[in-house]
Amino acid sequence: MASLTANGTQLRLAISEKQRELDNFEADFQKTAGQSAAVAASYEKLQAQAKGVEQPQILEYIKLKAQVGELQKEAADWQRKVDLASGTASGRAGGSSATGRLGSGKRPGLSSPLPTKAALK
Repeated sequence: MASLTANGTQLRLAISEKQRELDNFEADFQKTAGQSAAVAASYEKLQAQAKGVEQPQILEYIKLKAQVGELQKEAADWQRKVDLASGTASGRAGGSSATGRLGSGKRPGLSSPLPTKAALK
């Protein structure tokens, strides 16, 4: 009988310990459930904000980048045309003309290959 009483006492202690663990688990569960609700509300708020923001699509970005490149090339072409028309380009100064690349067109010892106006008169 003493062994049964001792065994019953051990079982009561085990039951009370398991009950405390269960109570702790329940408290942790309630705390986690409250945090979960807060996180879900925050998530929904962020989702609503993200829907309001319009992000460019990748293909749209690529097309715009190509268009910018083409426009920059056209701008450079037009700038060269303006420079040529105004005479400020290096081509007018002799940098890219045929005589500029091959030489000045003058023969050694002579001031000019053509007679001057004064010599013709």
